[in-house]
Amino acid sequence: MANDYLSLFIADINRAYEGMVWSIEANPPALAQAGLHARDLADALGSVGLSQLSALTDDVSRQLSLEQSSVLPIAQNLVELLKRALFALEQSDDMVMSSAHLEEIQRLSGDLLVLLGGASFQSPQMQIMVDDWGMPAEQGPSDSEATLAENNASASTLTASSTLSNPVVIDPREFVSSAGVIAQRRAGLNLVQRIRQMLSAQNLPTNKSIDFLLSEHQDALSALGQVALTSVLAELAADMVVDGVYADADVVDTLVSAISVLPKAQRLVANKQALTLFIDLYGVQFEQSHMHLAGEIIAKAQGRIGQEHDRLRITMPASLKRMRFLPFKRGSDYFVVSWAQLLSISNVDGQFAVSDVLGSALGCDKVLRLSSGCMHEVLHANEVFPIVNMNSFALPSVLSGPYWMKGIALDDASSPYSWVAV
Repeated sequence: MANDYLSLFIADINRAYEGMVWSIEANPPALAQAGLHARDLADALGSVGLSQLSALTDDVSRQLSLEQSSVLPIAQNLVELLKRALFALEQSDDMVMSSAHLEEIQRLSGDLLVLLGGASFQSPQMQIMVDDWGMPAEQGPSDSEATLAENNASASTLTASSTLSNPVVIDPREFVSSAGVIAQRRAGLNLVQRIRQMLSAQNLPTNKSIDFLLSEHQDALSALGQVALTSVLAELAADMVVDGVYADADVVDTLVSAISVLPKAQRLVANKQALTLFIDLYGVQFEQSHMHLAGEIIAKAQGRIGQEHDRLRITMPASLKRMRFLPFKRGSDYFVVSWAQLLSISNVDGQFAVSDVLGSALGCDKVLRLSSGCMHEVLHANEVFPIVNMNSFALPSVLSGPYWMKGIALDDASSPYSWVAV
């Protein structure tokens, strides 16, 4: 039986799988709808560390979304593979794929590449996966692998520029799939997390320094596949200082959207520290309507915006997959909030009943003051813990939960905390 952590995502995986099956088996097949379900399924598989299946499902979803009926045989074979793999996942406490599953994933990936007109090369992320599985490679490292290693820190999303009816052979030296890199990143983060959980269970004093190094390794892994801000913010300010700053593509999209609704800044300075972006905008002649609109956008990425002296400052996580959190306890429950939204922590008289987004509370002698976008909020707590970086998992859309619950975060022992989005 899958553990409690995996069970949070198995329902999402099964729902997306069933939607994909229903869409493919419809008469006629609903290819575009199947592509959407396959995209959700790829995300869910990546969240539980099944990076090989995630990358393959993502490739198939992209072609289904283009409504290419030629990919149906591969999609149908993938459905059968997923059926067996998901059954194994539900019966296990681990994410271990059998050799038969791995070989079938590799075969289907090869079939898909042939269908796309790229039979002369193997995609970089699939080559990495083959190496990780321990399968013998037919040849030494290719130029494409070297290119991926050099560019995975600044990989961007591959835009489909061909259809099955008019295939274009892509130069492997230019083929860097962000989806593949991100799937590998998630697998690496989860693997290190499992090691940290084992160390925590041993509870040896000597393991503390090892756990610290593993945590730093997770922080470094989180930079893989991130996008350089230099390439996307170029037109948003007259003068810019953003070199060497990277963030996840979805975070960058949010940042661009928020800055775009503000009047153009004279100067933009970006820094990244402790998994967090600090964007300073100088010379912005804004109105409150601009601030509220930008704040609504930034709040979705667990950040805040506010005026500090002579500048507007945007503070937000560089990734929503591994973040800096403030953990706290209320009653018997454990929660976290985005550190990027924290303004202050103070003591209060806990003898009186209070209420906030988490409901009624009694005996809470700590108050957390937060800024979600540009709106100020408060949360009450019995105990507040030191700030820590954690792996985080957004709650799948098909799972129900309190309106304030963004997902879960895992500490060094893989104990879950409810992720509060005020």
